[in-house]
Amino acid sequence: MLEIRDVSFSYKGNGYKVLDDISFSLESGCFAAILGNNGVGKSTLLKCIDKIVRPDSGSIIADGKDVLSISGKELAKSIAYVAQDARKTDAAVFDAVLLGRKPYIKWDASEDDYAKVNDILDKLDLTEYALRSVSTLSGGEAQKVTIARALVQEPKILLLDEPTSSLDPRNQHDIMKLVRTIAKEQGILVVCVLHDLNLAIRYCDRYIFMKDGKVYASGGREVMTPEIIEEVYNMHTHITECMGVPVIVPFPEEAVEHHIHEEVR
Repeated sequence: MLEIRDVSFSYKGNGYKVLDDISFSLESGCFAAILGNNGVGKSTLLKCIDKIVRPDSGSIIADGKDVLSISGKELAKSIAYVAQDARKTDAAVFDAVLLGRKPYIKWDASEDDYAKVNDILDKLDLTEYALRSVSTLSGGEAQKVTIARALVQEPKILLLDEPTSSLDPRNQHDIMKLVRTIAKEQGILVVCVLHDLNLAIRYCDRYIFMKDGKVYASGGREVMTPEIIEEVYNMHTHITECMGVPVIVPFPEEAVEHHIHEEVR
């Protein structure tokens, strides 16, 4: 579904490699978290996948298509991207979501486009807000609108850049549960940049740890370990369970034990 092969990227002018030979693959229906400290290239990686920026080298295959060689309109039918700094708009919720149908609209929106918007609004419990301005909504409601706009594109891959960063705890869990359900029920691959390890371990099923612009470890639950977390974040942690829910407890005051780690694929 998504295959990243030896992708490197550096911003022009400084020569510093933000991404350095990144490679991994993900399948349909999984909910993957990209994890790592600030500045390791997580958001840049999402932008490369959506061709917002172009890699210096490597290839990106999404839904069987070479991302770097297809048109933006064609790409939008396969990949939907929700930016970290998605801002509220004065547009009505219905109109804001309808913008997601742009790749399919030739002259004007059709009855089918309107029907798809209404269907997404209903699935995300946004129907009652259809005529309200997005700018009047709470943070959680506005975030659901941006996700609704992405989903109405009917993508095979949904990219989310820190979708919970500005939300209160209840809305964080609501958004993560919603996205996990969408991934499983609709068979969409969701790739999400996260900073909260507890949200990641609770809701995601694949993990890509990044360090120094590289993939340090990638895989399922087997790579979410105190040892890998310690190497990536330079912070000691313990992983336990509370009522069947995995919980990562940080112990930043404990000494960090560095050791050699071979990348897990």
